[in-house]
Amino acid sequence: MIWAELGLVAIGFILVLMWPLYRRTVRPTENAGEARLQIYRDQLTEIDREAEDGLMAPAELDQARLEIQRRMLALDIGVATATPSSGKRWQLAIPLALVVLAGSAALYLQLGQPDVPDEPFASREQEQRDENEFATALAQLKAHLEATPDDAAAWALYARSLRQLGQTDDAVSAYEQALKTSGNDPELASELGETLIGQANGTVTPRAIALFEQAASANPKDPRAAFYKAMAKEQAGDRAGALADFKTLAQSAPPDAPWLVPVNANIAELSQQLGLPVPAVPTRTPAPGPSQADMAAAANMSGGDQQKMIRSMVARLDQRLKDNPDDPDGWQRLGKAYGVLGEADKSLSAYREAATRAPTRVDYQLDYAHALFGPGAASNDPPPAFVEVMRHILSLDANQPEALWFVGRAEAASGHKQDAIALLTRLLAQLPPDAPVRGTVQKVIDQAKGG
Repeated sequence: MIWAELGLVAIGFILVLMWPLYRRTVRPTENAGEARLQIYRDQLTEIDREAEDGLMAPAELDQARLEIQRRMLALDIGVATATPSSGKRWQLAIPLALVVLAGSAALYLQLGQPDVPDEPFASREQEQRDENEFATALAQLKAHLEATPDDAAAWALYARSLRQLGQTDDAVSAYEQALKTSGNDPELASELGETLIGQANGTVTPRAIALFEQAASANPKDPRAAFYKAMAKEQAGDRAGALADFKTLAQSAPPDAPWLVPVNANIAELSQQLGLPVPAVPTRTPAPGPSQADMAAAANMSGGDQQKMIRSMVARLDQRLKDNPDDPDGWQRLGKAYGVLGEADKSLSAYREAATRAPTRVDYQLDYAHALFGPGAASNDPPPAFVEVMRHILSLDANQPEALWFVGRAEAASGHKQDAIALLTRLLAQLPPDAPVRGTVQKVIDQAKGG
């Protein structure tokens, strides 16, 4: 389609080029500049009329006026004259047209990009303004950091901005400062790890892995450590190990996790490379929740009526799960709902169902354990059922910090000193050097050694 359009333009251009060379005489014409000036005056009048009718915004009105006035100023208002043209000059028309056409075609084939759409001038102006404002704000932020070098939040913002601009080396330095001033914030540790991978052109470095593990020790549900460790195995040539790690990560993923898509893609690719059947991606049907109409109705209800509506929806979910119990995601949501309603026994029962029906999901096992022995528990000693769940979690993830702590304490209390020391030493190795709980863990280790 583009070549047909270019062909028509070329033909039209040749005719325009040949006409003044071919014609024998040129008749005097009227003043073209005056005619155009009148057109622009009419356009200004039309714009004023649309503005009075409210058809144009003030910004659009000013821009349109400015553009028309610019064109008026650019006019060369003079009387057009013409002189006779020799009839012999038509002999120059065809060769000249062919030269121009051939040169234009060659230049377009070299530089042209017909598949790239044109960008409106207004958009380019806005982009330039945005870039200038962003550069100004970044310079102000840098000046603020020079005056206040202990502002962790400002360092984090500065690092993220540099990373967005593609200034990876500077972003790494800024992230190092942000991590230092924030007291090893786990989110910043993960972001620095990802930036280091970008700096290494996609290679998962040992330093990045250490940062991800540091973040995971504070937030066990952060999947980045497991994801990038699996990537590191793949890059090292251990495809089978990487595939196993990706499968474990997929099994423990929430059904709506956005990072589950690249995990499943890696599983499919590695399975094909190893000549294994590609596992089907499980489809999970979420439990029904409140509709938009329900939410709108709840907004106009009194507190008591809202509570009744919430209980009604929770009861419907409970009944659905009793009819179709093979839905661990639904049981987990039910456990959370009953926990919000303050019905601890029903919440515990639902979490137990979720953990039983998804025995390899570490997050579900942790939710069940917390329902058994949560922060508000009256006793400082966890019940045996809680410890058993933690032992099961350790069988799924040998470095899960919470499970290491509670199972290690249980082993120490049972007189299994060496087992306790081994577990708690493994936990201690994961903790940052300035973590407040290091002293408590070390104290239990020392007591076990002394006993």
